[in-house]
Amino acid sequence: MTTIQFVEGIAAVVMLLSVCGVLWTRWNKGIGERAIQFVVVSVGLPVILILALEKVIPAAVTGTLLGAIVGILSTRLRTNDDKKKTRRDTGP
Repeated sequence: MTTIQFVEGIAAVVMLLSVCGVLWTRWNKGIGERAIQFVVVSVGLPVILILALEKVIPAAVTGTLLGAIVGILSTRLRTNDDKKKTRRDTGP
């Protein structure tokens, strides 16, 4: 087993465990926006990693995808935090 195969195997396990973990913990509570974001990151990043290691996507595309994910998530987190502050400040 090569190092690349080992890393790809770990990435596949991370994807599986993250989805199972979210489903297990959120089954009765409902899956919210943060849980969906977590699943997207915990599945999307390993997929990008595996595709990059197998040289299916070039390095420039890998960097672009990673930058887009970080940008979108940081923007969404800030937007969600602003909404929560607004709800608390308005009062009953």
